[in-house]
Amino acid sequence: MLDYERLDVYKKAIEFFSIAIKIMDKLPKGYSSLNDQFKRASLSIGLNIAEGSGKIKVFDRRRYYSIARGSAMESGAILD
Repeated sequence: MLDYERLDVYKKAIEFFSIAIKIMDKLPKGYSSLNDQFKRASLSIGLNIAEGSGKIKVFDRRRYYSIARGSAMESGAILD
């Protein structure tokens, strides 16, 4: 098991992406650009957590975690 796989926040990010996929499947066809943006933002959360956990320097880790948080906020705005 890799380090990031033990993080609760990573597990929640993967769970959220799974829920996001179900939501995307129900979006009407005319919303393809929103669907694409939601897919990228929701996927970015877990990917940035994983990448950040592999960084040696605390500053670098924080940067990736901050990006993940931004993607979570973006996903929330899309859901609104």
